[in-house]
Amino acid sequence: MSDGTESKSDPEFMSKLYTRLWGEYCMMSIIHAEGVAQRAHAGQTRKNGEPYYNHVYRVAEQFASDNHPENGVVALLHDVLEDCKDPAVLNDLKIVGEKTMATLKLLTRVPGETYFDFIHRIAASGDQTAIAVKIADLKDNLRDLEEGHQKDKYRFALALLEDAIRVRQQTAEESH
Repeated sequence: MSDGTESKSDPEFMSKLYTRLWGEYCMMSIIHAEGVAQRAHAGQTRKNGEPYYNHVYRVAEQFASDNHPENGVVALLHDVLEDCKDPAVLNDLKIVGEKTMATLKLLTRVPGETYFDFIHRIAASGDQTAIAVKIADLKDNLRDLEEGHQKDKYRFALALLEDAIRVRQQTAEESH
């Protein structure tokens, strides 16, 4: 797992990430998602001053060993709809497909939606990719936060989503 200190735009790093995550199976989707994410978050920084897209890559890295490449693509793009207003970049999302776009929309707060309504909407959706990516997003966000209200809010959201996964797994086990 990256500590966020190396340059995420380094081609050698990206090549290693692609290979570790999904090999050649969906290289074009990953390359496209990475390009969109870089353009969408260009010039954005996190509160600690690091480039925002480092967060996106750390979230994607959490799916390095899973067999669901769509999780990594969604992870790379998870904040684009919410954080990017560039029509050209948003237009480039059209190539990701309906299922991925539906998941990205699920991961985007709608105007007037409270944070916990947003988290409950993700949990209730049953969309395993959305739930997994939001969990990874929260875990990465928690690593930078000082103790306080924001960190407590994210911990609570993480617990809600992890409980949703446990309940679904128990229900699936009981039905078999």
